[in-house]
Amino acid sequence: MPDNISELVWMNFLQGDSSAFAEIYNMYADGMFAYGSCFIDDAELVKDAIHDIFLRLYNNRTSVLTDNLKFYLLRAMKNEMYGILRNKKEFCEVEENFTFFSPVYSVEDMYIENEEEASLKKEVRLLLNSLTSRQKEVIYYRYMENLSIQEIAGLMDMNYQSVQNLIQRSMEHLRKIYMALPEKSQIEMRRTHLGMNDKELLLACLFFLMN
Repeated sequence: MPDNISELVWMNFLQGDSSAFAEIYNMYADGMFAYGSCFIDDAELVKDAIHDIFLRLYNNRTSVLTDNLKFYLLRAMKNEMYGILRNKKEFCEVEENFTFFSPVYSVEDMYIENEEEASLKKEVRLLLNSLTSRQKEVIYYRYMENLSIQEIAGLMDMNYQSVQNLIQRSMEHLRKIYMALPEKSQIEMRRTHLGMNDKELLLACLFFLMN
């Protein structure tokens, strides 16, 4: 039985119960939309992909073998996004590994209360945008989706050690960029006020922009 789903809901889903299917859909659809939007900036295409994935899940429900439905759906979503991009003329020669992963930061949609808040958001966005696409992807999986190293390896077609190395390099890069910020930057002042260490600060930056 997959994680985070009660045995009753899963058994009812396997028997074709529509309310159980709706509960599973509502549990994962928003996260899948956010994830799909990291690959393509087209809400309708992302929604269509989610629809297709859940339709296949329902139609093939008795043959789905997974103990981690979240990972199963993320992998299906990545494959859908890859297929869409390969079919687009501008991505007719997409590389085997994605090089265009870009989390959708919500800065523009946030209400900016004052100049200091606006400055902080600008600095944090600059910090995270200094990452390569692969670095953004691995950080997203590890700290936003809370996936295990093994699960990330499966999604990114990497071995376990390579994933660990990429996470470490990504965090080191963020720390290096952060250390180059002016002492009176909004990020540094917040860090000092809250008593955060470097890693806590960097993770706070991720949640600040991606939630």
